Amino acid sequence: MYYEIKAKLDGDTVTLYGSFVRDDCVDEIEAERESWRAEGYRNIKIASRETADSPDKKVYKSDMAKCKKVN
Repeated sequence: MYYEIKAKLDGDTVTLYGSFVRDDCVDEIEAERESWRAEGYRNIKIASRETADSPDKKVYKSDMAKCKKVN
């Protein structure tokens, strides 16, 4: 699974952040929610999608057990 933070801005849906680890998205929302809202983003949510891509082992080294590859 790949997780993305999506939000609405001027009627368009935009992706603000993405990660193979959902907790990373939760942390990012907690850190950035107020600034994103101040910039006009609304309906800030985490969405997930399946992907055949594998997480980069250098980036997700400590989180590899949490990352699941979709076949």
